[in-house]
Amino acid sequence: MDEFNDLQFLLDDDIELLQTANLYDENSPLFGRTTESFPLNSDVLYNVRSGQKKEPIALMELQQMFILILPKIVDILTKSLVNESLEWDIKVKDNGNKAPKDRTSKHLSDIVTCIQACGVSFNVWGKRNGDGKGSGVYDFTSLMGSDKKKLLRDLPDKIDGVIKPTQSESVIKIWKDFDKIYHMMNEHNPSPERVNEFFEQAKAWVELFVSLGGDVTGFGKQHVTPYMHCLVYHVPNFMKRHNGMKKFTGKGVEKNNDDVRKFHLTKSNKWDAPKDILLVSKRLQVTGQHERVPRMYNKSNTEYWSTDITEIRSKRRKLSAAPNVEIPESNSDSVFNIENLSALEIKEKLKELGVQTRVRKLEKLQDILKEALHKD
Repeated sequence: MDEFNDLQFLLDDDIELLQTANLYDENSPLFGRTTESFPLNSDVLYNVRSGQKKEPIALMELQQMFILILPKIVDILTKSLVNESLEWDIKVKDNGNKAPKDRTSKHLSDIVTCIQACGVSFNVWGKRNGDGKGSGVYDFTSLMGSDKKKLLRDLPDKIDGVIKPTQSESVIKIWKDFDKIYHMMNEHNPSPERVNEFFEQAKAWVELFVSLGGDVTGFGKQHVTPYMHCLVYHVPNFMKRHNGMKKFTGKGVEKNNDDVRKFHLTKSNKWDAPKDILLVSKRLQVTGQHERVPRMYNKSNTEYWSTDITEIRSKRRKLSAAPNVEIPESNSDSVFNIENLSALEIKEKLKELGVQTRVRKLEKLQDILKEALHKD
């Protein structure tokens, strides 16, 4: 209980500082704030630092957590949509009194359909206990970074009319505002005025998130995370000091990883993977600032495509078509009769035509008789 009170005090303190602090004042309690400055006991300090109650192997300051801001906050928003839909389904008349397997999940299905309509593979399922029975706890597909960007871009326009009407406007605004904040955070060389605008919008976004507590599942002061703290307190300082956050992106490392994998897996000799990694990395480093120049093509004979090619093709020996072989048409009546004849009757017909055979199979006898009739 003491830990909760300490953490609650920290959140109250943060909200109050949001309203009064000067972002660029180095004497401000927000400027350069680190985990060492939190007046908390050790257990809560570890919880704030790394999201865990037990001491981590390596401590990570809050300034180093901005890379995970997008995935972590989108996870919170997505989880809120899923949980809100689940609660809405339970509150449907007589639905909560039914067994879990017999309950309808219309609102949850609508949310899943909206997310899948964004071009994202997504599903929700119920976890099971060790005995195989339902635990009442639900989980959903863990999305990649590119999928979360798709949700930020496309999902807000699709959930209108799917979530509760009383919450629709606020929830859509939360999604759209965070998408705008994320794009501002990734701008190249933002001006001081732009950084200040980012701070104001991030602060307003957190205040809106906190104000929806009690009305929307998953929102409120108790759901504020260190990543939201970084978004408001630390990201603006990084944008100001380093002329933007784009240079801290991990796309270059991911691109290098993709190139190395492609190069290594397409080789038949895969014995020395570290060597391949070093060679590809060095090659990209050397050639990264250069573009491939196409080879110049010089025509050796400028008249070839206009006149020579026509003369060469006209001199080629043309192959004469094979003469058509006329095949006598068979009498449809005789063909029809052949199909109705038995094996003994066909053999008698063959004897009359002077054809002797030991074949007994009906289909082969029919073929022999047809050939004999064609010859006649």
